[in-house]
Amino acid sequence: MVWREFDAEGARLLEFSGYSKPERAAGLNRVGFLREMARMEPAGAGECLYFGLMTASPEETADEARKALRAAAKESSTRRSKRASAGAEKTVTAEAGGTQSFLQELANLLARRGGEGRYLYNGRAYRIHLERSADGGAAKYFRERGLVTGQTQVARVSGRVRREAGGRESEFRLWVAEGTERPLPLRIEYQPKPYLRLAFEAEAGTAPDTGRAGNVFAN
Repeated sequence: MVWREFDAEGARLLEFSGYSKPERAAGLNRVGFLREMARMEPAGAGECLYFGLMTASPEETADEARKALRAAAKESSTRRSKRASAGAEKTVTAEAGGTQSFLQELANLLARRGGEGRYLYNGRAYRIHLERSADGGAAKYFRERGLVTGQTQVARVSGRVRREAGGRESEFRLWVAEGTERPLPLRIEYQPKPYLRLAFEAEAGTAPDTGRAGNVFAN
């Protein structure tokens, strides 16, 4: 993940890139990329330009997922995610009052060390809540992997999101280094479907605790 602030323009760039290792993901070979550039006005309104790619992954049920696991080299090309427009970037205008995209609001809450926020996705409003706690065991693990240095402490961030109009609450977890201005995740856990649990970890050597260079994630 990349997190850069452009103070003179009042803009922020966020990028996420990740891939699976077939030997650790039952043979599945997936890759994804998402970029967001947001520019906020003093009144809170603004625009967010975003673009994403991901390897085609049409499975919707556990049975379809099992068939995909059995297929040898099922897919080697990539196509644009359904969440991005076909062949083009998408621009979203944020409402007055500071409502932004998911990644931008998540970055805001991480910088504030938790709390509750609001974001827009696909024209619908959602609530997001983060709780943060120290995780000494994770700090030791990430030190051994070379992802944090010295006496850097690590926090576990538990997140919940729910559509304002009602619906099932979704949960995710992040681990971030303490004491950084731009806390990039060291690990991400999320279960998008009942049969699919995703865990991404930053690759060693991608400067996760600088808040500038960014991380590349593998699962």
